[in-house]
Amino acid sequence: MKIRKKTALILTVLFVSVVVLAGCTQNQLAIFNAYMKMQDVTSMQQHMTMSLQMSGTGFDQADQEQIDSVAEMLNNAKLDVVLKMNCNEEKTIAKLQADCNVIASGLNIDMPFWVDEDFSGKTPKLIEVFKIPQIAAAYLPPGYAGKPYMVINPFDAKNTDLKNMDVTNLIKLQSDLQKKSTDFLNSYVQRFNPNIDVVSESANDGLGSQKYTIKLNDAQLKEFIRYGINNFAKDKEASNFLNEYFTIIAQYSELSGSSSEFGSIDEEFLTEFNSVMDQLNDVSILGDKGIELTYTISSEGYITHENGSINLELDMSALNRLMNDTVGGEEIQSDVTGILNLTFNYDTDITNINLPVDIQMPELNSSNSFSYLDLIPKTDVEVVNSTYKVLPGDTLATIALNHYGSYKYSGKIYEANRDIIEKNNNRLYAGMVLTLPPEGLLPDIVAGEKQRIYTVKAGDTLAKIAQLEYGDASLYMKIYAANKNILSSPDLIYEGQKILIP
Repeated sequence: MKIRKKTALILTVLFVSVVVLAGCTQNQLAIFNAYMKMQDVTSMQQHMTMSLQMSGTGFDQADQEQIDSVAEMLNNAKLDVVLKMNCNEEKTIAKLQADCNVIASGLNIDMPFWVDEDFSGKTPKLIEVFKIPQIAAAYLPPGYAGKPYMVINPFDAKNTDLKNMDVTNLIKLQSDLQKKSTDFLNSYVQRFNPNIDVVSESANDGLGSQKYTIKLNDAQLKEFIRYGINNFAKDKEASNFLNEYFTIIAQYSELSGSSSEFGSIDEEFLTEFNSVMDQLNDVSILGDKGIELTYTISSEGYITHENGSINLELDMSALNRLMNDTVGGEEIQSDVTGILNLTFNYDTDITNINLPVDIQMPELNSSNSFSYLDLIPKTDVEVVNSTYKVLPGDTLATIALNHYGSYKYSGKIYEANRDIIEKNNNRLYAGMVLTLPPEGLLPDIVAGEKQRIYTVKAGDTLAKIAQLEYGDASLYMKIYAANKNILSSPDLIYEGQKILIP
């Protein structure tokens, strides 16, 4: 699969996940409408608990011992979160308090944090306060002993990364995306009709609430994923929405590439996707318990309780064979065996919807708090601009990608070289010398002994490159490990990007 198509798949699956319960049957619409109504809530309190059960059978001795050890820790672990939130109707002013408690391996760890933000005026405010867990406090430098709170303030005068951010445009971007998403979802739900049964019954709480339950087995989940992707890809309004969405993101982030490059899903992609789904029919994903999700919706139309369980049963040998087939290279010999069983459980109560919620921000002073910026080592080394001689085929996007690790720096390179670029009718030519701003600049990639530099081509993945370079696609993590300073994920590389082959 081409890189852009993998990106489109991931984004589409995420989108479909958001509207997973959206459909045109009465019960599906009840859940969808409640979800949309929750987006307008200005205050609430949530109490959420999560746990994970894990087991494995049929692995070789070393792997089995490791899985049993991890399972012993996870099966007795629990995450408990009490979250309070209030904001204005415009969502530009908000406060949040989260009291997180983790119980694992005999430890009871409290990790509360607070957020105070105000983007309503010209001067942005975003303060995040974390109470350092006792177990972590022991690892702080000596000067921070006895200071329980760490403060993150992105707009601090010492932080130059965000001081020039155009907050007005940021708020407008958020508002535009929210409106477009809401309008599209309300329209698309009428054309989205997955074959999923939603059972409705009284919640018997004396308040007129209704309870809705969804159950999916392995085959139903795969059919839903196939239907969701194909339906979305063939829907003209969905395609237009995705393109508009990426256009707005690109305008703000100075992302290189057309919206259609990032947002389109063509017939070739669908053919490849459906082929993968055909192969997936023979590979189990869900265990016997499958997926069960329950939503309680009040008479006012709000979600007041959610609980569910997701049971995964992964045949590692079958998954490995599927990965071999989708990589597109030669067959990879592997002795991976065993069945891994994971069950994720969650339960959430939602109260005080649109009612007063008391959020107590801690009182901070120099004696009880410190800025995370103070933990960053300071340097007196003078930073100077670097230069780069343009090569044939270079664009500002590929230069930004290879020297900063991200397309978004192309705008900064342009601004630093506006005069020379404009004199050449906004074109680059081989031999042109550009100034590279120091902020965010990565060290040059230098190939050492038995190493070389590889330029990513259209359609490449790290697995394909590993297959080409080593004859073994499973060694893709070796390439990723050597390029962690420029790659944010082993699944995300771009055409024209230069990487080191160890």
